[in-house]
Parts: sequence; C-alpha cells; structure tokens
Amino acid sequence: MEIIYGNGYLEVKPTGIKKTKLVDLLLQKITKTSKIDWIFYLGNDSEDEAVFEFLKSDKKCKQYFQQDCQKYICVLEKKPSEADFYIEERDTVRPLLQKFQNAT
Repeated sequence: MEIIYGNGYLEVKPTGIKKTKLVDLLLQKITKTSKIDWIFYLGNDSEDEAVFEFLKSDKKCKQYFQQDCQKYICVLEKKPSEADFYIEERDTVRPLLQKFQNAT
C-alpha cells in the first residue's frame, strides 16, 4: 500500500496503480447491475487530470454511464484544468456535498 500524507488529507492506494485505473476498476464493480445516472468527482492534483479526461471520454467510459448521465467533474483550487467545474475554496466542499445529499 502507498500512503500519501497531504495538506489536510490522507490518500491510501495500492502501490503502483494510478488513480485512473482505480476509478476504472471502481466503475466496473459499480456498474455490474446498472449504469450510473450521475457522478461527482473532485480532484486537486496533477494525477487527477488523467481521471478528468478518462471520465469525460465516451470511448473509454460509455459502458459505465447512462446516456443522459449528469457528470460533475470538478477541480479544487487548481487552474488550468481538464475539469468542467472549478471550486475555489476547500471550505465550500462540505456544503456542496450536503446539497447533493439533500437532493436525493
């Protein structure tokens, strides 16, 4: 396992596996029974840029998402980016997630 201590976060992942591969494996498991109708992905470092591109690619991800899937692909405190949305401050993430929770 690879453990990365960051500024206000802890990331644990299998050694030698990129985030894009982890997201792909997770999507494979989630979509065994049905396709995803919406997704929220928030990243804040350069390795997330590959994930942003992956999630936006119909060629690579079409099998995971419903045709009208709403994708919220966001970057936190980092520009420029391949993400569709930009969140300026870390403090705004929790209220945003609470809005998603209240909407379901």
